[in-house]
Amino acid sequence: LWHGFIQDISERKRTEQAVNLMVGLQKQIALLSNLEDIYRFVGEKIQELVDDCYTGASIFDEKLQAMRIIGLYGLGRRYNNLVHRSKFDPYNIIYPLADMTPEEIRTYRSGHLETFEGGLYAILARKIPKKLCEAVEKQLKITTIYTMGFVWDNQHFGGLTILAKKDITPYRELIETIMNQAAIVIKRVKAEDALRDSEEKMRLFIEHAPASLAM
Repeated sequence: LWHGFIQDISERKRTEQAVNLMVGLQKQIALLSNLEDIYRFVGEKIQELVDDCYTGASIFDEKLQAMRIIGLYGLGRRYNNLVHRSKFDPYNIIYPLADMTPEEIRTYRSGHLETFEGGLYAILARKIPKKLCEAVEKQLKITTIYTMGFVWDNQHFGGLTILAKKDITPYRELIETIMNQAAIVIKRVKAEDALRDSEEKMRLFIEHAPASLAM
């Protein structure tokens, strides 16, 4: 009886902590006004939340129709060692959607946390040798890869990859809430950036327009 009572209190405490964390993160995300800062913030905070994992935040380039890694978290010094030994730096590689299967693209663009089949080789769009990817997975003790897109109103802005050493499904709801909040803010910031860009182009046009047009 006491064991069940203590377990119930412990579970309630974890739930309260999760809710408080989620509310705090949502407020912090809403205050960010730089696109890259949003992606990096989410990648870093989710890595801290899950703890026993590595995360990667990717931004979607609409012109190139490709993904680009914008932040990797949890690797620490291992990252520089891996890059030095392999001669491949994931930050400097573009990952075209054309090199992914329809199912991989669907998973990337999913607005839900899903397991990703195919390992690092597939999630890196086959741009890094398969044997190297498998060696890194073994060295980092990765058991499952999860991914979720920054998706809102049928628009896809990039994705989050979680290289996990354990089952992270207990964090699913929290991660999805954070990601959805971030997607809303990303959409708003992109709209604001587009408006500023349009206004700047109009200003330059007016400044350099021939006098006959100005009249």
